[in-house]
Amino acid sequence: MKKKWFNIFNKGFLINQLMQLYSLILMVVLLIIMSGLSLFVFEMNQREAEVKIDNVTTEVATSLNSKDSNVVSNILGEVANTSAHYENLRNYMMMDQQSYFEYMIDIWHETGNSIYFPDVMKAILSNYGEVKSIDIVFEDLDIYLHGDKSSVMGKKITKPYHKPTDELTLVRTIQEPSTSKISGAVYITFTDDSVSSFYNENQNNKQRVSHYIFDSHDQLIYKNQQDMPKETQEVIKQDMENNSWVSEKGLNNRYYVRNKAVKGLSIVTVLDKRQVRVTSFLQIGVIFSIGIGVMILLLFFLNKVFQKYSTQMKELVKVTNQVSAGNLSAQVDPSMMQLELKDLGDAINQMVVNLNKYIEDIYLLEIKQRDAHMRALQSQINPHFLYNTLEYIRMYALSNQQTELADVVYAFSALLRNNITQEKTTTLKEELDFCEKYVYLYQMRYPDSIAYHFIVDEGLDQFVIPKFIIQPLIENYFVHGIDYERQDNAISVKAYQLEHEVEIRIIDNGLGMTQERLKDVNQRLLDDKTLLQNSIGISNVYQRIRGFFGEESKMQLEAVEDQGVTIIIKIKN
Repeated sequence: MKKKWFNIFNKGFLINQLMQLYSLILMVVLLIIMSGLSLFVFEMNQREAEVKIDNVTTEVATSLNSKDSNVVSNILGEVANTSAHYENLRNYMMMDQQSYFEYMIDIWHETGNSIYFPDVMKAILSNYGEVKSIDIVFEDLDIYLHGDKSSVMGKKITKPYHKPTDELTLVRTIQEPSTSKISGAVYITFTDDSVSSFYNENQNNKQRVSHYIFDSHDQLIYKNQQDMPKETQEVIKQDMENNSWVSEKGLNNRYYVRNKAVKGLSIVTVLDKRQVRVTSFLQIGVIFSIGIGVMILLLFFLNKVFQKYSTQMKELVKVTNQVSAGNLSAQVDPSMMQLELKDLGDAINQMVVNLNKYIEDIYLLEIKQRDAHMRALQSQINPHFLYNTLEYIRMYALSNQQTELADVVYAFSALLRNNITQEKTTTLKEELDFCEKYVYLYQMRYPDSIAYHFIVDEGLDQFVIPKFIIQPLIENYFVHGIDYERQDNAISVKAYQLEHEVEIRIIDNGLGMTQERLKDVNQRLLDDKTLLQNSIGISNVYQRIRGFFGEESKMQLEAVEDQGVTIIIKIKN
C-alpha cells in the first residue's frame, strides 16, 4: 500500500512533484497551526483559572464583608442596640408569656409605644432572605432564643447552644447599654446559596473553586469544598493553624491558592490544577482530531484532483506528439478536459484546424493572387470607362448648346472622381470645391430654393485636413435640416484664422433642434465612446478630426428650434 501511494506521487509529470510539495507544506502548516492553537488554549485555560479563582475570592470576600457590615450590624441594632431594645429582649427571654404581656402593657402606658419582640424576629427573617437562622444567647440565662424559617417568631430552647459546623455563622457580641459589659452574643447563620460563588454555579462546572472561611483564631467556621480530597483539607487546616496562611507550595503546587482577610476572618480559595489540565487536554484533543481529519480530507481531495489533472495532461501530450509526427487529423477530446486544460485543448484543436487551413491557403495563394490582380485591373478599367462616358455626355450636351446639363454632368463627374481617389487628406480649398459641387447638384434639383456661400480666410487655402470632414456635415443638413417647402433655404461655410487656432463654421437656417436635443448632442460629443443616434456623421467627423489634429481639437453645436444649426470646429494651429 505504501509503495502504491508513493508511486502515485512519482509519475512522470511535474504536477506530481508539486503534489508532494503541496502535501508536505500542508501538513507542516496544519501541524504548526494545531500546535500553536494547543499552546494558546493551554495558556488561556491557565489564565482563565487564575482569573476565576481571583473572581471567586473577591466575590466571597465582598459577600462576607457585606454580611458582616450590613446584615449582622443591622440585625444587632434591631435586637439590642438601645436600652429599650435590650430590656425588651431580656424580659422576653426571662419572663413567661403572661408576665411579658403585662410588661408590654406597662411600657405602652408609660411611653405610648411598645415592641413585641417576636414581631422583631419575624421582621428580621422576612427582610433578610439570606439569613437561615438567628440564635441569641445570654451567658447568665439557661435558655437561648432560636429563630428560623419554620419558627419565624422565635422559640426558647434550653442550653447548651451548639454553633453549626458546616454553615456560615457570624457572631456579634451583645453589650449591656448602661455598662458596655458583654452579656451575650447573636449568632447569625446564612444560607448556602448566599455564600456559594456565582462563578462556580454559572461557569465551567468542570473547574469549581473550593473556599474555606477561618475565624480570627484560625479555626474553620465554614467550607464549600468541591470534591476536595480529605488529605488536602487537612493540609489546609494545618497550614492555617501553623502559619495563618495557605501556600501553593504547601499543597505541592497542585492547586491554585488565594488568601484574603476580611473583618478578622480569613478566606482561602483553592482550585485544582488537574482540572485545568484535563480541560486543556480535552480541548487540545478536539483540535488535533479536527486538524488531522481536515488534513486527511485535503490530502484525499488533492490526490484526486492531481490524478485527474495528470490524466488530462497525458491526453494533451499524446495529441501534440501525434501532430508533431504529421498526423494533422489528431484532436483533443474536449469531454476529458476541465478548466484551463479545456482551454488549452481547445487551443490545440483550433491550432490543428488553422494549420490545415494555412496549408490549404498556401496551395491556393497563387491563384488568389492572380484573381486579385485581375480584379485590380478591372477596377482601374471601369472608372476610366465611366469617366470617358460622362465626358462624352458632357461634350455632347455642349455641342447641342445644353450648357446647364453639361455643368451638371461635369459636377457629378468631379464628385465621382473625388470619391474614388485613394488620398486620405486634402486641402481646405479642395474640400470646399468638392462641397460646392455637392450643393450645386441639390440646387439644380431644387431650383430657386437653395442658396449657399463659402468664405475662407487668406492663407487657409492650402491648410491640410482629413478628406470628407465638411461634406458629411453639409449632407447632414440636406438629410435632416432642410425644409424643401421653403424658398429661402441657405447654408454657408466660413473658415477663420484666429491667433492660435483655425475655426470652421457650418451655418444653416434649417429646422434646428430643441435645447434638450442640443444639450444631449454636445454632451455625447465629449464622450469618446458614445455614438450619436441619428448623428453618426457628426460623431464620425469629430473622431476623425481628433485623430488627425489631436485631443485638443473641439466640436460643438449651437441651435435654435426652427432657426437652424451652427456647427463650430476648432483646430489648434
